[in-house]
Amino acid sequence: MFLVSRKMSARISELEDAAEQARSRAGKMEKERNRLQVEIHEVVTELEEVIALLHLYTIIKITSSSIVVVLFVDLYSALS
Repeated sequence: MFLVSRKMSARISELEDAAEQARSRAGKMEKERNRLQVEIHEVVTELEEVIALLHLYTIIKITSSSIVVVLFVDLYSALS
């Protein structure tokens, strides 16, 4: 009976250690998940800023092209 009790105690101790290791890993994974969420948020914010600048550049380019076309038409009219 004493031998069974010792084996059960040893097994319980092993399982408690395994559970503690699993909790430790889970805590580390949670920290890493939080860090990655912050990094993803920063990258998304930067991407949104780049897209906004790209749209602004496109608008300026279209506006500049329109001005060039208008100036060209005015110049052509003046030469005619």
